[in-house]
Amino acid sequence: HLRDAATTRPHWHVDYLRRLAPVAAVAWLTAADGAPPDLECRWSRALAALPGAFLPAAGFGASDCGHGCDAHLVGFAPGPFTAGAGLLAAPEAQAALALAASVPQRALHVERCLNP
Repeated sequence: HLRDAATTRPHWHVDYLRRLAPVAAVAWLTAADGAPPDLECRWSRALAALPGAFLPAAGFGASDCGHGCDAHLVGFAPGPFTAGAGLLAAPEAQAALALAASVPQRALHVERCLNP
């Protein structure tokens, strides 16, 4: 999902977003880490429960969701918590993602993509 957004034909929902905003950081788990099959749903709910979270587009990213999610896109107002890779670097966000995935926090991979 980190291909050049300017030259690549959009395929996934995130490809359309990347034309409007850069990716600051990514978080992921692998099957070897014990990622559950409904990880995307769990993570979107965990992020939506954080202070200041909102759903900017109903249904976005959840068109194939079979778990009743309102959306798999969660937004946060600009601020210190979200600056650069701030959201994914915040201990409370990493703890929420690890807990939602039912894995130890050390299994969560977070990589910064941009300088803030």
